[in-house]
Amino acid sequence: MLERFETRLAPLESRDSIRPILKRLNLDGTRLLDHGRLEGELLAKRTILELQLEQRFGALPTRTRKRINSAVRSDLDVWITRVVAAKSRADIFRE
Repeated sequence: MLERFETRLAPLESRDSIRPILKRLNLDGTRLLDHGRLEGELLAKRTILELQLEQRFGALPTRTRKRINSAVRSDLDVWITRVVAAKSRADIFRE
């Protein structure tokens, strides 16, 4: 892909001068994709947990939804695992 851009931009500037710019753009793009993947993973985990809780215990209070939506990945992983054996919502969120 880098070569395709180099070829199109080569008449404007020498390839050596644009290569660092193109590499920087690629790195920034990679970081954005990684960030997007992580955000997507968090959204999926939050959605799964909410669906599991609703199926198991009924409608979720706003406070519970807020807690889920502000949780980090490691907490979500623990809570998702606890849904299987939990007898109440409190069992899932215990410290």
